[in-house]
Amino acid sequence: MTEAHCSLVRSILGFREQKLPFTYLGVLLFRGRATCALFDGLLSKMRHSLFHWSSKMLSMGGKIFLKHHVPCSLPIYWLQVLSPPGAVVASLGKICNAFLCDNSIETRRIHWTAWEKVCYPVGEAGLGFCSFEVVVDVFSCKLWWYLRENKTIWATYMHSKYIKSNHPSLVAVDCPSAIWHRLAKIRDLAEGNIRWSLGEGLVDFWHDRWCTDVPLAALVPGSARPHMLVEEFYRTSDWDKHRLRQLLPGHIVAQILKLRIFPGLKDMMVWGVSSMGKFSVASSWAHVRCKRALFSVYTLIWSSVVPLKVSFFTWRLLHRWVPLDRHL
Repeated sequence: MTEAHCSLVRSILGFREQKLPFTYLGVLLFRGRATCALFDGLLSKMRHSLFHWSSKMLSMGGKIFLKHHVPCSLPIYWLQVLSPPGAVVASLGKICNAFLCDNSIETRRIHWTAWEKVCYPVGEAGLGFCSFEVVVDVFSCKLWWYLRENKTIWATYMHSKYIKSNHPSLVAVDCPSAIWHRLAKIRDLAEGNIRWSLGEGLVDFWHDRWCTDVPLAALVPGSARPHMLVEEFYRTSDWDKHRLRQLLPGHIVAQILKLRIFPGLKDMMVWGVSSMGKFSVASSWAHVRCKRALFSVYTLIWSSVVPLKVSFFTWRLLHRWVPLDRHL
């Protein structure tokens, strides 16, 4: 873009020209690979938010309450659109761990466990926090859902740039951008939980999950599969049985014939791990995260009638994370 074009845009829209990287709507915009240095500002804000002077007057119960409700909003806002390097994610966990265990940045006490090990529901012997690694994966699933819905300007752009006429699960990019690299990492997990409720039939016949929990391409041997839509197998009010039997085994055809079709309605995408069928961060988090066995004793100690600091001490005692001579 020439300087004349830049001046015209500035005069009409009132934008101020800046050089990358810069912050827009609270999120860092940059070009190229995401480096740890780009996230120094986020880590500094996180430390300042948690280790503010007022936090020194908090009991352990107060720290747990504050950690649940306030400081996580900043990194979670960033993680919706950015996928930071693993070292940055680990640093976020270390900052949170230090906030729980230490009195200040200067005073370091014993850290009895890693942050990831307490990021479980209280019934699974955790503290009810969310792992930042899981948060990144959950928001990556959310981005994939938006990509597959293709109802936003961003999704239209991604389809035009990367997907074109291919199925999203088959696209291979030689030099992917950071956002496509993030989508490709979560693609198998997210796509594996997407089902289709048939309407007009504008669904990929071979690669979408519309009649079984796996694509037909994985059930039927063969390599040469032309792109076909499910609507091509519709007749006026029923399935084209003859054409289905030409391509599929009898038991799969029998399963397809049980499906009702509604050509007058739109196809509906269904999130398989949600009871309502709609994508939600909560259902995705419950599916993505690692799970541990449930222990009723841990649920009991976090009763609303027990002070948080007492519950936390009991939780540490059950884990043997209390500084006794034999534990040091």
